[in-house]
Amino acid sequence: MLRQQIACIASWPAFGIKPEIAGKLARISPATIDRRLGKDRAALALRGKSLTKPGDSLKSRIPIRTFYTSEERRKPGFWQIDTVHHCGHATNGQYLHTLTATDVFSGWVEPRATLNNAHKWVFQELSSVRASVPLPVSEFHSDNGSEFINHATEAWCAREGIAFTRSRSRNKNDNCFVEQKNGAVVREYVGYDRLEGAEELALLSEVYAHLAPLLNFFMPTRRLESKTRVGSREVKVYDEPRTEINFLLTSRHERASCNPAGIRT
Repeated sequence: MLRQQIACIASWPAFGIKPEIAGKLARISPATIDRRLGKDRAALALRGKSLTKPGDSLKSRIPIRTFYTSEERRKPGFWQIDTVHHCGHATNGQYLHTLTATDVFSGWVEPRATLNNAHKWVFQELSSVRASVPLPVSEFHSDNGSEFINHATEAWCAREGIAFTRSRSRNKNDNCFVEQKNGAVVREYVGYDRLEGAEELALLSEVYAHLAPLLNFFMPTRRLESKTRVGSREVKVYDEPRTEINFLLTSRHERASCNPAGIRT
């Protein structure tokens, strides 16, 4: 992000970035950044709580998905969804949640704030995601939490022609794309503090209204292209950093199987 955006950032007087500093920021390596910030990150590190409760009544009717085929991973529309609890160190009482939705193909992310974990709020935000994202929604894939595994979500997906799948119990890797966004987006920018009440809900919603466009349009990410085991080591190869919107637009030309009409403008 620094290499691509430093010229724009340095042009804002409020940051006070002089040309000499801008040049250093454009050259600094990720390893150096991690080394310089290591002590601060360690001092501020917190851990979230996992409070997913299974909804057993509908599980037998909802198919399990453990992976995506190569064809499915080459086109947008397959969304993984999850909730993050903003309970701090105590789980008593009512507190805010974040619904995170991410497109498996592009990495496009949509975080939404909810007053609590009641399935009516989650269902409301799923409907909002489907109506507002500039991508198709062919499938929602969730964990086994009751906020997702309920009659309202199942009926709505069937009515809208959206496939609905779930992960295996206690297998977070089945939902790995959105789990990664929970850490890199929600925990990184919002943190682990307790949030509650209508006032903080409005503030968190305002944060996400600006954060989602910033991430999808301006902050480049790398995507895993291949993973090979060499002896005891696992060698991973990543593509060049690209923003989600650039990845989608360039993929329209690079990948014949990615339908250009799938991206709504």
